Amino acid sequence: MPRGAKRTRRKLPPLYIPRRFNAVTRSRFFFDRKREYLKQLGHSPSTSELVNLHRAIEMEWVSLRAAGRLNRDGELPEGPARAWLAAENRMRLDLKALGFELKGTAHEKPVVDYRRRPRQEAEVE
Repeated sequence: MPRGAKRTRRKLPPLYIPRRFNAVTRSRFFFDRKREYLKQLGHSPSTSELVNLHRAIEMEWVSLRAAGRLNRDGELPEGPARAWLAAENRMRLDLKALGFELKGTAHEKPVVDYRRRPRQEAEVE
């Protein structure tokens, strides 16, 4: 590199994150995520890798939809909260099977504590 030249990083386009969750945004999300994962995979995927990839994308969709519901309503009932945690775990396992290195998983530092707390304890915080 010539002396005095600035190093510039290639700016990656942001990943698509839907604001609303409907059929159109779902197909846009799936197309975008599949393209990005295949680009990062670096080779033509086998059938089993495609199955894992589709399952991981589906679990990411479920996780984002639950996060959107949490942001909109302020709380998440116990059933959807458990489904969210299960989806994140399933997505982590599928991506690990594909060879992706994941950092900051839900097991290291949970985003939200979903266990029920007494009202008095919640008000103190």
